[in-house]
Amino acid sequence: MAAAAAAAASRPCPPPLLFFSLNRAKLTFPRPSTSFTCKPSPPPLLLPVFCGPRDSNRGPLLRGRTLTTEAILAVQLLKRWTARSAADDGDSRTKTLVDDAVVKKTLSRLAKPDLIAALNELQRQDQWLLALK
Repeated sequence: MAAAAAAAASRPCPPPLLFFSLNRAKLTFPRPSTSFTCKPSPPPLLLPVFCGPRDSNRGPLLRGRTLTTEAILAVQLLKRWTARSAADDGDSRTKTLVDDAVVKKTLSRLAKPDLIAALNELQRQDQWLLALK
């Protein structure tokens, strides 16, 4: 008899059954069976939920130094100048001298870390000729 009671205690509780009678329109619940006792369910497992940034000091997605506003403007100016000079039909020697002067004037005002970041950005955008000038 003790083995039957232990087996009955280890069984999970059956879900409650709901009966809906059509003639009275009320819910009736069946009476619980006394043939076995329900084993109490364990408490639910609570896991902490984290919202927002996981690390307070997350770096940029790309490796390397982020570009300053001055470096971004210099890269845009150089790309715009090369697009304009490619569209012009002029003397190639004069165009080369002007291009070198524009590159020197644009990049000379950048600090060394900004200059390196600007050259890396030009290489990333497949503007190798501009980066090498």
